[in-house]
Amino acid sequence: MRIQPKSLVAAACLAILSSGCSKPAEQAAVETPPPASPPEATAPAPVPEATAPMVAAATDPNQIGTAGISVGWQNNALVFASAGEGFCVNGSCQSGIALNTGADNYRVQKNWVCGNLSQGSGAGIGHLGFSDNGLIEDNTVVFNESASQGSAEHGGGIYVGGQPALVSPGSGTVTIDANLIRGNLAGAGDGGGIAIENVNGADILANPADLDAWDAIFGG
Repeated sequence: MRIQPKSLVAAACLAILSSGCSKPAEQAAVETPPPASPPEATAPAPVPEATAPMVAAATDPNQIGTAGISVGWQNNALVFASAGEGFCVNGSCQSGIALNTGADNYRVQKNWVCGNLSQGSGAGIGHLGFSDNGLIEDNTVVFNESASQGSAEHGGGIYVGGQPALVSPGSGTVTIDANLIRGNLAGAGDGGGIAIENVNGADILANPADLDAWDAIFGG
């Protein structure tokens, strides 16, 4: 397995970004991350939701989300992030945008996610664990790669998965809609573009005859 040199991936990302190919109209420009000192607080961008979600800058890898609080990531360019450098909610950051257990009602919309490399699943956007009512919509997800020498990782572009267990808690219900997904790799794993696993488990045991009570993945 050969991992594409970051310089070549960077050149491809910048070429596509500069050409405007399928770039969201509201896309923010790629910015060089500031020094390691904590970033200054900025006012969140207005979001047309009943409750405006928190919006973190790409340079804040430790933004905390809490179960029941909506977390938003909108109109940003996240390019060339590796583990620990992206936007993370509730735990470790193995993806460009990582959404860990408890990030209920999150909204990831109209972002440019390009050239991110991870040793875990979901190099571009990773939903890891149980977070209900998530939305991944209208993003450009290109040239991201999940690769590990020790294990097969999945979903180079987008990964949605509950925690593995004898009976998984599941992933929660998620909608993946209207995204442009191209040129992503999953190494020895499955689903270079999108991978989904461990969506159901405890929900089926609790409601074996009620399909409406089961977690589901919707898309369009």
